[in-house]
Amino acid sequence: YWHWVGGLLTGDFGISYAYKVPVWELIGERLQLTIPLAIISMALTAFLALVLGVYAAANHNKTGDVAIMATSQVGISIPSFWFAILLILLFA
Repeated sequence: YWHWVGGLLTGDFGISYAYKVPVWELIGERLQLTIPLAIISMALTAFLALVLGVYAAANHNKTGDVAIMATSQVGISIPSFWFAILLILLFA
């Protein structure tokens, strides 16, 4: 165990038992897709939040504002793991 922890601290994650290749290569392969997806999703979320926030501020106490605020409160109150399960069921 201490040998593995020492390797971990120096950047040597060892060899994968399942794939028989260095673990760092597997992580690198996955990061090539994960990082662009994360950046695109953050940019889309920021853009959508900005547009909806400006619309809600411009239409204060009107139907659109109340709907946006209610939707945002529901989105905040739902735990992320539960929302992820619902999205998987929706898109699968």
